[in-house]
Amino acid sequence: DFIYVEKEAEVWVSLLSEKSLFSNALGYFCYTEGMSKNDISEIIALPHTKIALIKEMGLQKGEYVKLKYMNPVTKKLQDKFPAGTRIGWVLHRSGFQSLTSKVNKGTYQFYSNNEWNPEKNKKNHTAIFTTDKGNLIIGFEDVYNEALLADGDCNDVVFHVASYPQDAVKAKTEIPGVSEEEIEEENHSKENDAETTWKDVG
Repeated sequence: DFIYVEKEAEVWVSLLSEKSLFSNALGYFCYTEGMSKNDISEIIALPHTKIALIKEMGLQKGEYVKLKYMNPVTKKLQDKFPAGTRIGWVLHRSGFQSLTSKVNKGTYQFYSNNEWNPEKNKKNHTAIFTTDKGNLIIGFEDVYNEALLADGDCNDVVFHVASYPQDAVKAKTEIPGVSEEEIEEENHSKENDAETTWKDVG
């Protein structure tokens, strides 16, 4: 699964909910069809996928992080993603180190590209859909799917992908009929009324 940029755009992410026991990190990458895992250049979007209760401790609900596009030729970061870009995602389970506030590979790396995941059969770790108001939501599963206690519900890390222009990005597959109210109920989103703020990656 991936996000497709239909026209040049700025892209942002916001953490909606997290239900994980692990200190995860969320990364993203741009790629084209046929690229291998070794060919991508990953950038960390959210070093710690925990919603902070105190502003100084990290990202709070309602805050967005602006993603950067890495030009494959110049290797420089750009503010806008060109039309035709595919954006993929990787979750580093236990990738955030609390003592040092640094990110490493973690115990597992789970990708939105199912072929790159470590399981033999049950490889899917993401759910991507749009709400009835057109908001693009991605959920990640951070447990090895073939483990005994795996539930595969893809709600350990849930985030919103926004763009400017608003209609510039699309999910590869859309699941109709999901309402904003269902998302809010699932995430106990009374706290989602916080003032929206914006931050740049890097």
